Amino acid sequence: MGKITYTDEINPYFGIPFDYDRFRIDRGELKLNLSPERIAGMSDAELQTVYDILENQPKAALEDPVGAGWTLPSWNRVMDAWKDTKIIVIWAGNRCITGDSLILDAETGEHRRIDSIKTEHKVWARHGEVAVIAHASKPFCKGRMPALEIVLGNGEVFTCSQEHRVLAFDINFTPMWIHAKDLKTGYMLPTVEKFNPFTTWITKHTPVISIRNAGEHEMWDMSVLLYENYYALGCFHHNSGKSFFAHRAAVHTARSIPDAKAYMWHVNEERSVVDTQRGVWDSLPMAYKQQNKKKGQNFSLNYSQKNGFSGSTCILPSSDPDVVEGSSIFFKYYTQYLADSQVAEGWNAHLIHLDEEAPLKLFETMIPRLTDFHGRLILTFTTLKGWTPLINELLRGAETTKTRYSSLLNMDLPIEQDCKTWDSCKIFYWWTEDNPFIDSQELVKMYKNRPLEDKLARLYGVPTNSQYGRFPGFKRNVNVIAHDDLPFIKDPSMKATRYFVTDPGGTKPWVAAWFAVTQEGLVYIYRETPTDEWAIPHTNGSGRPVGKPGRGQKPNGWGFDQWYEHFTGLEGDEEIEIRVCDPGFGTQKITIGDGQTDIFAEMSERGFDMIPCYRGEVEPGVAKINDLLAWDDTQPLSHNNRPKLYISDQCENMITAMQEFSHCGKDEHFKDFIDLIRYFIETGAMFINEDDWKSTSSGGY
Repeated sequence: MGKITYTDEINPYFGIPFDYDRFRIDRGELKLNLSPERIAGMSDAELQTVYDILENQPKAALEDPVGAGWTLPSWNRVMDAWKDTKIIVIWAGNRCITGDSLILDAETGEHRRIDSIKTEHKVWARHGEVAVIAHASKPFCKGRMPALEIVLGNGEVFTCSQEHRVLAFDINFTPMWIHAKDLKTGYMLPTVEKFNPFTTWITKHTPVISIRNAGEHEMWDMSVLLYENYYALGCFHHNSGKSFFAHRAAVHTARSIPDAKAYMWHVNEERSVVDTQRGVWDSLPMAYKQQNKKKGQNFSLNYSQKNGFSGSTCILPSSDPDVVEGSSIFFKYYTQYLADSQVAEGWNAHLIHLDEEAPLKLFETMIPRLTDFHGRLILTFTTLKGWTPLINELLRGAETTKTRYSSLLNMDLPIEQDCKTWDSCKIFYWWTEDNPFIDSQELVKMYKNRPLEDKLARLYGVPTNSQYGRFPGFKRNVNVIAHDDLPFIKDPSMKATRYFVTDPGGTKPWVAAWFAVTQEGLVYIYRETPTDEWAIPHTNGSGRPVGKPGRGQKPNGWGFDQWYEHFTGLEGDEEIEIRVCDPGFGTQKITIGDGQTDIFAEMSERGFDMIPCYRGEVEPGVAKINDLLAWDDTQPLSHNNRPKLYISDQCENMITAMQEFSHCGKDEHFKDFIDLIRYFIETGAMFINEDDWKSTSSGGY
């Protein structure tokens, strides 16, 4: 048996870094990106190098997509971290339409239902101001989800998911890719009156006549290479764009390790054949594809566009004469795991790829599969449901290690984060503007005036809040600040008025948070307790996102002395202006000996005075919190355009509650921390200037 080669020992770099300075991609073709003046100033040797690449790279990439294909800066960041990163997380996006939607075939001119198309095909796609013929994958089913029916002025009607995007002009005639749920009657959608085989200019438009809820429907999608959009039903639709990084990394690993084992997971068999197996096939060297014998005792390269790899397995010929067995790439599906969890047991891998929304338990099961071979797990995550338990686990307490300035948003955004839940796990954000294969600058212009949520998700790969959350204005990138960067922590001489708010529990621990209000009226939540995970995202059997208890809700058996010592120990010598307590539990009578007492009296005896807060209705309190979060997120952040509420990155329970709170039942587990903010607001908390006794409201009521 040959010596085992571990995945962390291979050279992780493959392909040729794309040279943005000298080249560009125009409609799928490699073109020069040099001005005549610059070309005139280049030496003969430089010119020869440029023209050699221009002529030879496309041919070489066909022969060996992994070795000679382009790689992007975002790919290189993953390769740079390969040696020390076991779990690689990359964010993505996705949208879809109903199965009876008619797709215009660019070759035949026929309109076909998307659910009847059984092969790859050609569609019309938008590229700037013209429509071009583009290659589309075999369509795939995405399952049932809530839908909207859109009626257009040209007589076309289509039904799509609420998150589906179409190309539209707003009332100012600004082009943008917009969610169906955000369309308004009167918006104009670019359309085409007649296609021709040469250049089709997009000069027509049609209004949105009506939008209505259409119940639940089975949704379908397809991938359109390069352009990521297609023409159907009288307008242009955005689709799911797939990166082949994971597919090429799998082939690279299989070629680098003679007897490697890679497992590529997707939602179901159909998606695996259309996306993953096609991506792996496209990444194989041409010599493998063209060899006469496709199957032998220790290799199998039987592949068809219709069915993928024979037996859902690709086995490469051995690259080492001393190793008999070739490297294997196995294709698995989440549907298999959900039917029988044993399919994820009893094997080990050099590389695992999880595409789309992997079940949390499957993700956790995959991690031990990497141990024997020092393997790598690549998670390319797409979610239609906002924040999920898996995303929450990945981002809970994540430390941002690299940022990049976005001129569009006027802020720094994370491009790399270290996950604290799992060892050696990094999260990578890939920016649209770095992709030369699409018209990224056009996309950036379209999203310039869109809400922040759209910009973050589409242009920067940043996940948005749960679709059930009551605080859509809350964004981790905006409202969460590194603890040491809180202004009154960074500058201890800065004046801030501090408040303490608690909601005592019965058998559960007390929840508490500390607030600071600055002279500008900004509110900062800078400390919380407990710090153990209070609640975990979870949808109950009735479909309500109520969460479930985390470790932080386990009883600790503390009495008044322990709570006093705990709170004062955390506060140290801080000056707390007012301490507030929920009156519901705080005023309940406690019998001690022959007399009665309550929490207020007991804590006051220990020198920890608290006052009862006004316990108003939840809905008005939610509205007031949203007031603190309000700002014009279609414009850059500035001193005059910013929210009033911020949270320390050390307050993960509060952050999670802001993302997940849905107020859909009394049994919701995220309510406790949201109540603390409501109680704080109801006190009328403000900045108090002790020098002149003037006060500045925090926006509370």
